[in-house]
Amino acid sequence: MKGEHRELLVSIGMLKERLWLRDQRRATLAAIREKGVDFTGSAVLTDAVEEAYRADVKRATLLGALAILVIVLIHLRHPVRILLAFTPVVLGLLWTLGLMNLLDIRLNPLSATVFLLVTGIGIDNGIHLVARARQIGPDAAASELMRPMLLTSGTTIFSFGTLMFASNGMIRTMGHVLTIGVAASLVAALLVLPAILRMFHRPEKP
Repeated sequence: MKGEHRELLVSIGMLKERLWLRDQRRATLAAIREKGVDFTGSAVLTDAVEEAYRADVKRATLLGALAILVIVLIHLRHPVRILLAFTPVVLGLLWTLGLMNLLDIRLNPLSATVFLLVTGIGIDNGIHLVARARQIGPDAAASELMRPMLLTSGTTIFSFGTLMFASNGMIRTMGHVLTIGVAASLVAALLVLPAILRMFHRPEKP
């Protein structure tokens, strides 16, 4: 009818533009809002979920780190041994952040939670190495635990690494971060921690 206008609802996807990146998504949505167009779609949903999720990530990360610290404290009961157990985790996370910067991998709330997984896996290797080194020495402990650590971390890398081939950008980034993080923690546990343990090891006198 003359003089009447039909309202148009536009659906915004996330495929052509890299809208899973927060800055580009925000810029695109702001530009559409300036046109006065009503719109919906996965980009709008992702933006709303990410904002709500971002506030929870910090709290979850802090609580998770505290829980891990308490468990390690109960098990090892010594400040030096606790610090040694965290060595693979700390080095793994630092190397991961460095590689992410080098490879231009952007951190998002979904991939940020991966750091909790990396911490949990990395601290396992650290605890086993530190505890076993007290019993049989660092060299024997590293030799004994090499295959189990390679097996457990390797299966995690290959299983979660499949996320790197996902079509969704956020999930793909999560796969990259998890793969790099677990691999970096494993390298630190296999190569760096045994060398540090040798420095602190005091052979028992017969």
